[in-house]
This record gives sequence, structure tokens and C-alpha cells, in this order.
Amino acid sequence: MRLAPRSIAVLSATALAFSAAAFAASTSTAQEAELQTGGLAPGGYLVLDLGADGGSKSEFVYYGPDDTAPTKAESLSSASDCVLAEAGPDIVSLSPTPSNKSVGLRDQGLGVKSRGPGENCAQIQGGEVLAISLGTDTVVDGKTIGAADLVVEVTGECTFYAQWRSDSALLGDAVLLDPNEADLSDCGPNSGANDNYRITLTAPSGATGLALSAGTDTSVRLMGGAETTEPSSIGPSTTGSVFELVESDGVLDCPDEPNGEESFYTENLGRANEVTVTRLDKGELQDNGSYLCELVDFSLDFDGTTVEFGKDLTTQPNAEFTITATYTDANVVYDGPTREIDYNYDGDYETMVWCNGSATAPALPGDQVPPAPPVGPVDGWCVVSEAASISGSGDSTNQVTSDLVFYGKGDPRMR
Repeated sequence: MRLAPRSIAVLSATALAFSAAAFAASTSTAQEAELQTGGLAPGGYLVLDLGADGGSKSEFVYYGPDDTAPTKAESLSSASDCVLAEAGPDIVSLSPTPSNKSVGLRDQGLGVKSRGPGENCAQIQGGEVLAISLGTDTVVDGKTIGAADLVVEVTGECTFYAQWRSDSALLGDAVLLDPNEADLSDCGPNSGANDNYRITLTAPSGATGLALSAGTDTSVRLMGGAETTEPSSIGPSTTGSVFELVESDGVLDCPDEPNGEESFYTENLGRANEVTVTRLDKGELQDNGSYLCELVDFSLDFDGTTVEFGKDLTTQPNAEFTITATYTDANVVYDGPTREIDYNYDGDYETMVWCNGSATAPALPGDQVPPAPPVGPVDGWCVVSEAASISGSGDSTNQVTSDLVFYGKGDPRMR
């Protein structure tokens, strides 16, 4: 059975819409700065496998974005007291509340060991929290959670809460989930597949963990797929619980930093090669005239000529940015200005245009939109400024440094 809470949208398997833009400075195409902008790149999947798909494994496993088999595994086990023991790479970190309790594992489910050795030695009950966070292993380093498709066992009054986290900070409000209200539950006790439910949650920007807690007179366990035959809707085909990961360099706040995070980020390669992305908008205008600023999860990479800017605009579809790129190349032949954009990665370039407005307050021209028919909220990118000058060391070497500034609003998308 599947429950998608009303207050959270369901994320598709990749939920990525890409477009590409290629820009050349005031030199020939021998020196070309390319900007690619779209959604965040997929970062793979984490699967909780506790007897999933009829098997006998007990582990958290990592799948790469295109992998059909796991590439790393963190083994999970417990003794007769059902206290969880973990071994292998630190893919996932599990912690209980209260802190004087332990994480419990019993009968293909995870919870908090508050008493035992019976069923409730691995259940989340009133006043208890099970927190699941990304670990420190290289396969999850520099990534955040985009979505979760979880199997949970709920018994009793059948209400529980899910709360996204970024490290130890809470993101947004806890979401109340009630399988019984959706007529998907017999609420146990211990009725196998009939009290197991799939719940799909979309993570806010910057999420690195999820906390589960129980409502009044409710017991909850995070399951690994042994008591259900329904496969996950995201990632590998498995009956286990799945977390979808995305590549991320962090989050961008609004300029006045209401959430306490930076509004800009710089990737520096040295040799006068660097790129900076800066967020400009205040957030979404509310009915009372104030602005609600949500953090924007992003990734930024620069190899000296190609800028790759990924972002999640799920909660801030009208976010605005500038990208400033400085790069140096040698043996360049001057060939006049060229600025082009390729929205479909098909090599069909269109002429790029200058922005309207001023250098400090750029605006998109009315015709700067992707070719119809666009998908979803769409704006585009334009050029704020460009400059190029020789930058050699005084000898006969031909070396040119270019400075380019681009402005973009919304998320240009593929047709």
C-alpha cells in the first residue's frame, strides 16, 4: 500500500529538467566558456535491505545513479538484546532520542530500544525519535537527499511524524502522517503486510537526514522490505526503503540571509580561473507583503572553460542568480563577439542576447525564453557583461583572460 501525504509533492525517479547554454567571449571559438544549467545531478540511491525481495540480507547499500547492483554496503546486525551493530563503510548514521537509548533492530525493522527483548525493543514510541542521516563515506560525501520512498510499520493509533534535517538543524515543520485516515491501514497489531505502508516524501533543499517519531499510542518501525511485495517508486527495483541522493555543494540563501546561510559560492581553480554564483531574489512574495525565502540546493563545477550549475527550484521557482566566470586560455585568435545558447543539448544553437536593465539590476528581455512548448515554469539566461584582455607575462606568449557575467531567472527547461 502507498501513502503520499497531502502536504508533500511526490518526486519522480530523477526529477531533473536540463537545458544547456554555450557562450563564447570576445575571442574566437578557440576560447569558449560554456554554461550548463538545469536540475541537480543524480547522486545515486541508498537502500535499507532487511530481507527485501525475499532475500536474507541485513544492510544499507549504495547504488550509483546508473548502477543495477550495489557498489558499497554497510552491514547491520543485532544480538538477543536487539541493540543495533553496524560494520563496514559509514554510509548511513542512525541515532536515537532520548540519547541514553540505543537503536534497535528486530524482525526486519529498525526502531529505538526502550525495553526488550520483545517486539517493542525495536519500535519508535511516544517521546522517541529515530534519526537517519548520511554518513561520512566518499559515496555520500557532498550529497543531499532529494526524496525518500520508505516502508514503515505502524500500529496502534496509527499516526506518526516525519521531520527533515540538515545536519542537526530542522528543516520546516514535521509532517503528520495518518495511514488509517487514508483507509490504508488495519493498524496491527503485528499483521504483516497489512500494517506496512510505503510513504513517498520529497526533501527540501539541503536535507541530509530524516527523523521519524510516533504519535499518541502509536508504535512505528522503519522496515527493510521483508513484509511487503510493493517495489519502490524511485531508484532500484526493490521492496526495501529507498533514499534518493543528489549532488550538492550546499545551499544558497537570499541576499539578506534570513536562514543564516551564504547567498553566494565560489569555485576557484587558481591560475585566474574561478566561477561565482550569487542569488539575487528575496524569495516568494506572500499575501501579507512579506517574502518567504527557502534555501536553494545547488551544485557548481568549473574546469576552466565549462561551468555546470545545477539547482533545485522546487520551493523557489522564481529564484534569480548571476554567474561570474573568469578563465584564461592561450593561443587565441580574435574573432569578434559570439554568444549562443543550446536549450536541448542537440547542437542547435540560438543567438544569445544582452540583458535589459542595468549591470546591478539585470532583467530578462521578453523574447529570452526557451523554444516552445516549454515544460513547467520557464525563464532564461542573458548576458550582463563580458570582457577579455591579454594577460601574459610580458613575453611573446599569447594569453587572454576573459570575464563573463550571466543572469538567469527560474529554471530553463528542455522541450
